Amino acid sequence: MSVIVSGLIAVGACAPAARATAPPAVPGSIVSSSVLPSDDLIDGAAEGYLVTYNTTGQDGRPALSTGQVFVPEGTAPVGGWPVVSWSHGTTGIGDQCAPSVTGSLTTTQLLLDYLRRGYAVAATDYIGLGTPGLHQYLAGRAEGQAAIDIVRAGRNLRPDISKSWVSVGHSQGGQAALFAGRMAGEYAPELDLRGTLSYAPESNVENLLAAAGPYVPAVDVLQGASTYLVYILAGLHSARPDLGIPGYLTDFGARAMASAELGCGDDLGMLRGQSVGALFARPLLDPAVVTALQDYMAVPTIGWDRPIMIVHGTDDLTVPIPVSVALQLQLAAGGADSRFMVYPGTDHRSVVPAADRDATGFLTTLLPPPR
Repeated sequence: MSVIVSGLIAVGACAPAARATAPPAVPGSIVSSSVLPSDDLIDGAAEGYLVTYNTTGQDGRPALSTGQVFVPEGTAPVGGWPVVSWSHGTTGIGDQCAPSVTGSLTTTQLLLDYLRRGYAVAATDYIGLGTPGLHQYLAGRAEGQAAIDIVRAGRNLRPDISKSWVSVGHSQGGQAALFAGRMAGEYAPELDLRGTLSYAPESNVENLLAAAGPYVPAVDVLQGASTYLVYILAGLHSARPDLGIPGYLTDFGARAMASAELGCGDDLGMLRGQSVGALFARPLLDPAVVTALQDYMAVPTIGWDRPIMIVHGTDDLTVPIPVSVALQLQLAAGGADSRFMVYPGTDHRSVVPAADRDATGFLTTLLPPPR
């Protein structure tokens, strides 16, 4: 018997030790945080934080995002400060373009107004802007989930932040805000989303991209069109390398996509004076690519359970107003409670202050500010 026992002990000693499994990352949990210096605060903020937090990527896997959380001055009301989750417009796809790096939020008038009225502001940078991997530009689920999870992160930072919130964004962020608004009920049922305000959102662009190819001339009337297109192609290639997007591009197009991380904003210098067609060796009209584009960036138009307001200017040359007209029709057909506000003579940026009275009234009805 002693021989048998000794043999079993020897076998056990040689067996590999069980590996400890790390617990799954909880969306909205904080990886790191730091208090912002006073020079980096938005006017009206008593305190601000730079956070790295867990969220969920386009493919449903755990991912990281950075962002900023700002708390108003004064004493929080009963139930905590109501929250505006702010989704920013296009800044680029490189880490150096993140709002938490550039400090651009400190000059965003809307956010100043929100804080002065007693809203906390939670502002995501999006996945890949300051965290590992490429920022997948206009990847709707990834952006929307990051916008939701920074509300969770804010609540993990500060017990005086409410669970009640609204989703607000402009341009790229208008699309992100819409995704967040549609997904919130299922993705974060413990939060109390009241509605979505979307300024000049990118939408229905996937339908135009499906027709892109060597035959497309220069589109000078649309500001930044070639740059945005390259950002989308780079993001889609990152999300779906199996599609072989570089194989649809000319050498020039491939170089443009490879260098997209190097600049910020809507102007990649190498694209100036070039036609959209110069990017392509063959059309994108492949069923697999068309389907992937729809999955990657198409705004959901059914299943909405909270109100929406979309605002757009008639003179917008960055995101032309017809795409929002189409979106409103799609939302209405899908049964959404959506209102569409048009502002004559305003462009992509000037529509924001032009819509102030209507937007303020909408948000006040949904989530009354403390002051």
